[in-house]
Amino acid sequence: MDNKEFILKSQEVAMRSFGAALKSGRVPHAYLLDGEEGTPLFETATLMAKSLLCDHPDPYCDMTCTTCRRIDAGNYHDLVVMDGGEGTLNKESVKDLIENFSKSPLEKKGKLVYIIHLAEKLTDEAENSLLKFLEEPSKNTTAILTTNNIARILPTIRSRCEILRLVLPNKLEIMDLAIKEGFSQEDAFLLAPFHGTVSSLKETSASEEYRSAKQALMIHLQHKDEGEGLYFYYQNKISALIKQKKAALLFLSLLIEYGHSLLYMNMDKDLPLLAYHIYGKDHPREDPSRIIFLANEAMGAINANVAVALSLDHLAYSLIDTWTI
Repeated sequence: MDNKEFILKSQEVAMRSFGAALKSGRVPHAYLLDGEEGTPLFETATLMAKSLLCDHPDPYCDMTCTTCRRIDAGNYHDLVVMDGGEGTLNKESVKDLIENFSKSPLEKKGKLVYIIHLAEKLTDEAENSLLKFLEEPSKNTTAILTTNNIARILPTIRSRCEILRLVLPNKLEIMDLAIKEGFSQEDAFLLAPFHGTVSSLKETSASEEYRSAKQALMIHLQHKDEGEGLYFYYQNKISALIKQKKAALLFLSLLIEYGHSLLYMNMDKDLPLLAYHIYGKDHPREDPSRIIFLANEAMGAINANVAVALSLDHLAYSLIDTWTI
């Protein structure tokens, strides 16, 4: 199953609305895709952009035309992508976008499309500049914004967009598709909760950050019942593996998912056999709710630019108190 087919299936309601607009020729000048972490926001936004620009839409893109291939290669001049996943989006970036889109389209399609992924990463100044741009849309321009936190988007921006709510795909389906495409069962199980498509899962699985995060998780699991001994391994092993923000956030996400699985185990809920293979069949003396809370707390600290080493050291010390009697 390719990305197009998977998105059309997993995001049926949102894509049906978009498809109706394509067929009628009355496409809104701005969309806002809203979905929690793990939804295929960027992949859906890209599919929508391709469908607007494709040489042979039906009404969605055919994925094979010259335009679709150029978009995949990142060299289609009338599509601009700003990715908040790579850092804060500042006023200068939006000003450059506005300047570029004040000119006539360069491609024969005659349409200008821009994607702002994770628009909640826009600074206040950048949001205000974007708002002015949205207030005076040109007929040939379409904006596609995405967000994991719609409450962080200015109400005045939200009011100028058609909001499409995306849903989390079934993680077991993602896992099964990944395994069928040759991924290890372990990697497919660990990464499926955080990815809306197999292609994004593949990208993460090949990264050095994931390898470090996975190894750190395995150290935690191996020494989870050692109390103060676990703190030693965090200080001397995990701290050496997890130094960068991206690896730290991925490790904490894996730890949170482990906590969720422990909750299900404690409630005697059925889990995939892989969960017991990876996490162990014996219920450890850890409090899963406390693990989830502490990992989320560390994630918030790191996102607030607290040093990774300091955040993980505090996490390790606090984990000693997660043991249940």
